[in-house]
Parts: sequence; C-alpha cells; structure tokens
Amino acid sequence: MAISRPAWSWHLGGWGALALFCVIVLGSCSRSTSPEDQPLRITYNPAEEDVVIPLDAVVAFRVSLENAPGAVVEFCRGDSVLVTGMEYFYEGRRVGEDVLCVIVSLPDATYRKEWRITVDGENAQRPPVVPDQAVVLGPTPGSIIVSWTQPPPTSVPRPLAHYTVAITYDTTLTEATWEEAIVLERIDHVPGPAIGYARTYDDDIYEEIIPGEEIRVSVRAEDEAGLLSPIGNPKRIRISTAYSLQGYIRDDVGRPLHGIIVDYGCDTCRTATDVNGWFELGPFRDVDSFALTTLSRDVNSGPDIIDAYYDIQTDTLGVDELQPIEITLISRWGMDPDCGSQLYGDDFLTYLMHITRTDQTISGRPNQNLLKWESYPLLVYVHDALNDAQTFAMDSLAVEALRMWNEKMGEDYFVQVDQPTAADIEIIFTNEGLGLNHGLAQIVNDGVIYRINQVIPHKMEVLIRSSLNNPRYAHEVLLHEIGHALCLGNHSNCDALVHLMCVSPAGIINAHWPDSPINDDEARAVSAIRYLPQAMPMDRFISE
Repeated sequence: MAISRPAWSWHLGGWGALALFCVIVLGSCSRSTSPEDQPLRITYNPAEEDVVIPLDAVVAFRVSLENAPGAVVEFCRGDSVLVTGMEYFYEGRRVGEDVLCVIVSLPDATYRKEWRITVDGENAQRPPVVPDQAVVLGPTPGSIIVSWTQPPPTSVPRPLAHYTVAITYDTTLTEATWEEAIVLERIDHVPGPAIGYARTYDDDIYEEIIPGEEIRVSVRAEDEAGLLSPIGNPKRIRISTAYSLQGYIRDDVGRPLHGIIVDYGCDTCRTATDVNGWFELGPFRDVDSFALTTLSRDVNSGPDIIDAYYDIQTDTLGVDELQPIEITLISRWGMDPDCGSQLYGDDFLTYLMHITRTDQTISGRPNQNLLKWESYPLLVYVHDALNDAQTFAMDSLAVEALRMWNEKMGEDYFVQVDQPTAADIEIIFTNEGLGLNHGLAQIVNDGVIYRINQVIPHKMEVLIRSSLNNPRYAHEVLLHEIGHALCLGNHSNCDALVHLMCVSPAGIINAHWPDSPINDDEARAVSAIRYLPQAMPMDRFISE
C-alpha cells in the first residue's frame, strides 16, 4: 500500500529549503560588510607636517582611527615615548625647532607620523638687559675680568637658565652681529637675590684672548624658553700685554754685582742679581709701573767698602723704559779723614753730590740729575805752546797731566787726537777770557758757553793762563782744570794740601810729588760719574 505525504509537509519542505538558502546567502552578505572587512582609516590633527606655535601656547595633537582593532597609539620624541593614547598636548616652552612623532601599532602593521614644530618667541617678553656689566684688566698680563649682577627677579618674565659672555674684535657687538661674536663661556644662573658674578679670562686658557688687542664685551641672559636679553652697551677694553723689568746692576767702577736684591714693594716681589749682575722681574702688565729698590746692605765686596753700597730707589719704571735697565750702585767708600769727617760727615755720597753740584740750584732750577759726557774715553787736542817767558813747554805739561789722570784711574779716560775739530776737549794756553783765574774749564756747545754740570757736554775748552812762570804750579792748574773737564764741576771744601779739587790749587804737587796728587776721593768720584747713567737723579740714592 502506498503512503503519501501531507500537503503541508511538502509546503514546509519547500519553505525550509528556501529559508536555508537565504541564511547562507545572507550569511555570506553579512561577512562582506562587517567592520573587520572595512579599510583602515587614520586621521592626524593637525594634518600638516610643519606647525608654528607661539611661545607658551598649548596645542593638542590628536589621532583618530577607524577600522583599527587592537591598535596602540604612542606619541614620541625621537626614541622616547611621551604618552600612550589618542591625544598629546604640546606645550611651547622653548623657542626653537622640535620634532613630535606618533606611532600607530597594529597587529600586522606600524604607521608613523612626524610634525616639525617651530616655537616662535618673536612677540614674547624677553629678559631685561643684564645689569652692572663691567670689564677690567685681570691681575696677570693677557687677562680680563668680566662682572655683572643678575636682573631683579621681579623683572624676569620666566626663570633664567644661564648667561653668555661674548667678545668681538673687528665688528660692533649688536644683536645683528651676535652670531659672529666669540663666545667665551656660558655660566649657569644661580637663583637668589642680588647675586653677583665675576669671571676671569686669560690667554693661557682662552686662546680667543689676544694680548694687545681691543675687544668689545657683552653679557646676555638666556631664560628657560631660550630667549636672550638685549645686548645693551658693550664694554670696550684693550687686553694687556706682558713685559719684564730687567737689567744689570754694576758698581761705580763698572763691575757686575752678584747677589744684590731688587725689590718692587713686598717680601715676595723681589729677585737677586746673578753672577753677571743681571736681574729680571715680572711678567707685569703693560699698564703697570714700579719703582725698584736695591737691598745691598748684606753684600760684602771687600775691605775698602763700608757697608757695601748706597742703595737706590729708581724712578717709576714701565713698559716704555729702555731695556735693559742699567743701575749703578755707588760704593760706600771711606773718605780721607782730612776732608770727609770734617766737612761731609764721612759720607762719600754727600761729597759726590757736592762736587757735581747735584745738591744745588743752577740757573734757577734744582740740579739733582747728574749730567756728564755721553761716552768715554774723551778725545783731547792739546794746542802747542810755551809759557810766555818761553821757559817751559806748557803743552808737554798738559800731556803729562792727562797721563797722570789715566794712570790714577787705571783705564783710559783721555785719548789725544791731532785735529781740534775731532776733539771733545781742547786745551788752550792763553791770557784771554780768564779774568782773574789761572785756569778755566767750560762747556762750549755749538758756540754757547755753559757751566759744568749745567748741561750735557758735547764740547769743552780748558783754558790755562800762558803767563804762568812756575811749571809745577802750571802742572797743578792743568790737573785741577782737567778734573773739572771730567765733570767735577764744583770745588771741594777740603784741605788744599790733600785734595786737588779744592777751591784753588796751592802747592799740592809739591806736597805729594812724586806721589799722585789726585786724591782717592776725587778718583772715586770721577769713576762714579763715568759709570752712572746719564741724567741720573742723585736724590734717588739712599744715604742712611
């Protein structure tokens, strides 16, 4: 027997197949339009890559994502992560350029975006001009000291970071030329009220410092935002150079003095001469000057010297002084008791100043500078002559007198020449121009007559009365006047039988013949004159 299905069963079966078909189709359509199958969308705000923001502004940087399941967003600067999230607030705290980046990481891909940020401080308030700027020479050659104080805290719009010390040589220091300036140093700002700063820069450490050159110096403050203060008025200064005070110390016969202390003002400001009499002090700045003092009291130079030498304090010496300096110390000679102890307190310096007129007033002016011949030996022309009675040759006596002076001095002070035009000194025998004198020595520079010790001699005349009839006396007059020609311009007040250079010769040759009539005091004075510097201020010697 055949079994038939109900009609509804067939109908249901038909609809069921149709339903099954729709689920499959719809199911297929549903998968093609799901979020997982939609394209990834990343939106950046700001969209542009170059962003300019004002100083102190805050700008939001954002990332928007669509169809990015499992994404991680990180804002970064270089390799450093700043924040994780969809948004970062950038604060424009420092003028200049910066780069902000954002990284979007997906399970199967990574996306990176960069913004080039310029923080603009053109309209922002800057720090004030750095107050109390000053520059002075440093304590050593080639050094300067730059000083300033910090601005008052109430005048500063934002905290300060540091100070920049800069110099220029060839250009005016302005904000327009600031980039050309030479930066010596950047110094951190120290918070606190009225903080002062002082920095020393010298050429030993800073090769930018050039001794002898003029520079312009300015200090600028920079705040934490990178804004610089105005330059203000740059300070100008010439950098000092180095020099030394150096020279020789000799005695009054020209010998170098070893071990003489040279001092310029303190226990550590001194040195001693070497075996050649050489000393050197410094280096000093070329703006410095000093008066040197010798300390010789402990120097023992022989049995004929009492308490060594008269010490000396020089004039103020500086970089413009002739180098090397020549210093001559006068020996503390003991004097002839028939002269020194009675009239000069047994003090050779007192005697020397008297006989050279450096303790007097000449022609209305103080005469303390020793004026002498520029060089030795002296060239002498002796005119031929007999005395008026024609009983002896006066020129021969003159030649003998020159020989006796040379012999007494132990070196040549005179050399004869055969032409009067070549001579420093002419010895002339005449009765003219002498007045009541038997002899006269005078300076004749360019035809103008001067007293000895009044000017530096370039030419001298020694006039001897030709009517003298005693050869011994004529010889003595010659020796006396030649002593004047050696710049013993004054007469001594000593005994006429002891000193040739007394007020008037009176038989000293007879008293001391055949011994030299030239006294040791006189010879030592002549030697000191020769070896002392030209125009030496005699009041610089210390007699105590």
